[in-house]
Amino acid sequence: MSKKNFKEMFDTAASIEGYGDGDPEAALRGEYVPPEKKDDDWIEESPENEKEEVKKEKPISKKASNLQESMTAFENTEKQSSEDFKMTITKTIGVLNTLREQDPAVNNSIKTFLQLEEKASESEVVYAVLTYDKDTIISLSSIIKCKKLEQVESAFYLMGLDNYKLKSIGELSSVFVKDVPNITCTPEDNKIGYCKELLSIINAIPKNVTQNLGIIEKLFSNALL
Repeated sequence: MSKKNFKEMFDTAASIEGYGDGDPEAALRGEYVPPEKKDDDWIEESPENEKEEVKKEKPISKKASNLQESMTAFENTEKQSSEDFKMTITKTIGVLNTLREQDPAVNNSIKTFLQLEEKASESEVVYAVLTYDKDTIISLSSIIKCKKLEQVESAFYLMGLDNYKLKSIGELSSVFVKDVPNITCTPEDNKIGYCKELLSIINAIPKNVTQNLGIIEKLFSNALL
């Protein structure tokens, strides 16, 4: 919200009849501030007059209530924007620190995975990491997990995933293996057979590639804080 719009909102609060009498803060709090009495309007104070004044007090108008809600929503939005900005800075620093820990060869592998040119700057790499497809990140984590588990554990892990995730893992893992054969079935038709063939492809991923994938996964973990 611009300063101009904020001022207009404040001025509106001050103009609400019987609320604030020119005091925006009082109007936003819904306080009734009656205008000062002029000399020609003077009436001797008495218990009867006090009762009459109480009767004349107006409840908070709908306009004032809506204004209060708008101000609260604005404050919450500003607070959330500030928190989002801080989180983005934290993620950026985490990704950048991990990136700078790697040697040039690993950094080139990272750029290749992100489909960036070798001459891509650090800022381009960080942006690519922070905006990368979440499904692919999840599939990469699943591949790394399978490489760390024993064969039987990996098989059970894959069997516990839904068909969509299995096919996503299959597409990604085949990128890291040369001359990889196509999986001959689908998880919908034969889930056990699909997981067996998928696990064979994951096992065929070279060790050095797996190490680089682990570093890339670390980059993504900073982005998913």
